[in-house]
Amino acid sequence: ETVDVMDSVILKLDRSSRSEQEDYPDDLIGRAMSYIENHYNNSLPLEEVATALFVNKNYLSDAFSKKSGMTFTTYKNTIRIQHAKHLIQQGIHSMSEIALAVGFDSSSRFSKVFRQLEGMTPQQYKAISTRKDAHNPFK
Repeated sequence: ETVDVMDSVILKLDRSSRSEQEDYPDDLIGRAMSYIENHYNNSLPLEEVATALFVNKNYLSDAFSKKSGMTFTTYKNTIRIQHAKHLIQQGIHSMSEIALAVGFDSSSRFSKVFRQLEGMTPQQYKAISTRKDAHNPFK
């Protein structure tokens, strides 16, 4: 009997968590992601994206986290770091220029976020990507 009660509780919890996730429209999150990808190089606070999508910032933050599995800021920084990695690989810009080009207000913040997401500093990434390029005869 105890097992049946526990199964019933687990089933109810599973349904309620699934219905919470379904409360948010997928297209809202898709539009938010698209907006971030198109404006990543600006300061891009959550309020700006929410205003552009005509929703409350708290609603967008909650929906974004539940639907994407990451926070708004983590997604924004991930997009920025992807672009930064491309610029680093080009090898023609300083780290300060790259930081500003991808939307960070300082080189130190850029380095901190890069390390958090990539597990290495931008300089370490540059050294690794430069070594790979040196061994690639097609580059």
